[in-house]
Amino acid sequence: MATSNTKRTRSERVASLQLEPSTLNRWVRTLLTGKCLMQIAISLLSATLIVLILRGWQPPFAYREGQIPDRDIVARVAFDIVDSAQTDALRDQKRREVPCYYENQPQAIAQLRSGIRNHFSNLDNDVAFDQLSEQQLASLRAFMVSDDEQQLSQVEALTRIRELLKQHGNLEGGKLDEAIKAVLDPIAESGVLTALSHGSDEGNQRSIIVMPGEEFVDVPSVRRAEIVAALPQQITE
Repeated sequence: MATSNTKRTRSERVASLQLEPSTLNRWVRTLLTGKCLMQIAISLLSATLIVLILRGWQPPFAYREGQIPDRDIVARVAFDIVDSAQTDALRDQKRREVPCYYENQPQAIAQLRSGIRNHFSNLDNDVAFDQLSEQQLASLRAFMVSDDEQQLSQVEALTRIRELLKQHGNLEGGKLDEAIKAVLDPIAESGVLTALSHGSDEGNQRSIIVMPGEEFVDVPSVRRAEIVAALPQQITE
């Protein structure tokens, strides 16, 4: 029976001991490729940005929005909280304190002065009451005060007006003309208001700015009701 020689040579035994590349070597070669290095760099950069944005080096915050803590918490940093109600109240207050501008139009006072002089001129004569024209009667009625306590008749009123003209006559530069100017000129300077045209939520109710001189004036000094109430005393003086 023939037998085969199974004895190997030394070189054959050495060749059989050579191993395939290990798994670790394969991973290292894979990691050293350009594509893999790019992916690793992007991952590291992303992780770094996340840590910086979230401040990952700080201790975690123990409270969350909407959470009600069971004890008082003292803030470690100063901060401001806007009080909406107080802010709105302060805005309304500032709005009420803002002075409003009003334009003075003194033409009406100038026309009133001319009208008064014309009425006096119409009655500055010796025409009897029963012979007065309609224009003269209209001038006389213009001087009549409907709520006068004395309730003068038209004849008595005409007599008093003519006495006044005799004492302080000369409507051009006379005492009567000076008295009319003394009363009306201050009114013409600041103007007259029946009522303010702005509400309390739109501006100051105590004082206004009168144009064109931009003069601050108190509202009572230009309001018609107060001016009319003070006229009798001014005329008497």
